Amino acid sequence: MGRRASRSVRVIKSVLHNTLGTFVSRYSDYCGYWLLGQIPMEPASWTADLLEPALVGPGLFNVARRLAARRFAEQLGKTEVARERVMEAELMWRRGNEAVRGWHGNGWGRGYHVALTATARMDDGRSFNCSVTVFVAPHDPSRESRRSLGDWGAQ
Repeated sequence: MGRRASRSVRVIKSVLHNTLGTFVSRYSDYCGYWLLGQIPMEPASWTADLLEPALVGPGLFNVARRLAARRFAEQLGKTEVARERVMEAELMWRRGNEAVRGWHGNGWGRGYHVALTATARMDDGRSFNCSVTVFVAPHDPSRESRRSLGDWGAQ
C-alpha cells in the first residue's frame, strides 16, 4: 500500500471515529436535551444511511438519522476524500439486552449500553468501521440540564 493509500485509510477511519464522537456528544441535542436519551429504546437496533439526503418528517428516529448523516457529511467535508469515493456509509445502533446502572444527569440511574458502529465502503471495495459504546438512560428532565434555546443543536 502506497503512502497516499495509507493516508486515505487513516483519513476515512478518522471520519468514522469523529462522526461517532460528534453524534454521541452533548451537542447532539433535541429541544435542548441530549438526543440519545430521548430516542426510544425499542426497537433494540436500527440503522441510518449516512449518505441519504435528509429524511423529512417528525419523530426522533428521523431526527437521529438526519443528524447522523449531517455529522458524517461535516466530517467528510473536512478532508480531501471526495464524497463520490464513498459508495455506502451507515450508522448502526444496538441496545444491550440488560438494563444497567450508570451515570445519568446528576446521579446514578438505570439505562442501557448502546453500541454504535459507523461503516463506510469505498469505491475501491475496501470497507472500514469504527465503534463506540455509550451508556444511555431514558430522558428525565428532572435530572438533566437543558441547553439554552440559542444553543440548541438538532431540531
